[in-house]
Amino acid sequence: MRFLIFFCLCLLSLTDTTLLAQSPCPADPGCAMTSGRSLCMPGKEPLIITPGFQYGFIIAHHSDMLYLTQGHIQVAEVCVARPTHGHHYWDQIFNYPEAGIAFSVFDLGNPQNLGNLYSISPYFDFPFNRSVHSRICFRVGTGLSYLTKPFDPVTNYKDIAIGSHLNGFVNLRFTWKQEFCKNFRSDIGISFSHCSNGAFKTPNLGLNMPALYAGLAYMIRPCPERIHHDTLPACDHSRFFSIGVGTAISQISPPGGHYFPAGILTGTISKFWNSKNLWSVGVEIFYNEANYQEIHRNDSTVTRKQYIQPAVKIGYALCVGRFSMPLEMGVYLYDHVNGETVPMYTHLGLRYQINHRLLAGVMLKTYFARAEFFEWGITYRFLRSKC
Repeated sequence: MRFLIFFCLCLLSLTDTTLLAQSPCPADPGCAMTSGRSLCMPGKEPLIITPGFQYGFIIAHHSDMLYLTQGHIQVAEVCVARPTHGHHYWDQIFNYPEAGIAFSVFDLGNPQNLGNLYSISPYFDFPFNRSVHSRICFRVGTGLSYLTKPFDPVTNYKDIAIGSHLNGFVNLRFTWKQEFCKNFRSDIGISFSHCSNGAFKTPNLGLNMPALYAGLAYMIRPCPERIHHDTLPACDHSRFFSIGVGTAISQISPPGGHYFPAGILTGTISKFWNSKNLWSVGVEIFYNEANYQEIHRNDSTVTRKQYIQPAVKIGYALCVGRFSMPLEMGVYLYDHVNGETVPMYTHLGLRYQINHRLLAGVMLKTYFARAEFFEWGITYRFLRSKC
């Protein structure tokens, strides 16, 4: 899944913007350099409502999950979206994506042990082409989900996939959107959904669900005209330094164990390649009290100092306005926790730019297929760049 996300983000980063001069726009993007086009009238912005259906299965990525996959999953979904049309400069460089929110109900095919899954996930649909009537899109959506039957040591001890009702939710989707009349459009594609709690509560093997997707979209007040800016804001490509702090909470095995905090300190050197691509290298220091406590209960000779994990990392972030989607890979310089020769980890998440210097975000830290925790953090940029 991490490879798929990185591959799709790289494709989006290659959107051609070379024909646009990278110079400051002399006026508000909504009223200048628009090639004769204008915004929709106030209160008349387009709205797209898409009921859809998915049919797929749960991947048994662990042998103990085989008995949970008793049937195919079926998903009923309603998406509400607004297409962008050039009011922000990034609308154009991302081929005018759609921003929306999806409400989904999953029948997981195992009513006794899994029950149903309900999810709500804001998303972006990024097109790979600029056509208004026929588009190939890649969706990135993330939000929350509610599982009706999580693990319970008495009443549902066979569900070792999810240990909590409330979980994180990620949806990735390739979709072909074909308009066949003024107000209607067909959407068909392939979807991948993931549900887990980031080891906040054990067990946490997670649910991975590929599916086929079909939907019928109704476009209220369609507005095909788009603003096309002849110039885009200038981007300073200077390197800059940032520091970040984060915290997390995780539970140790067996289910019902205690919760322990974790702390993260990060230093990063970053550079904007252009207005939407950010590359970085950095160092991180992790300390997770849960790692120490899990070993200390069987071996009292270990010390907390042994469970400090310094690391180096390389990262990429796709920037969409104030939001960015970082994907990072790191290598521990010293690691007493996993015991591997070259232990590696990955970060995948979402950040919001509060102002030019301050960002807030959430990241999922994983070690190969195992989620370690959700990290909540603040980043401060010593920033000269104005991308």
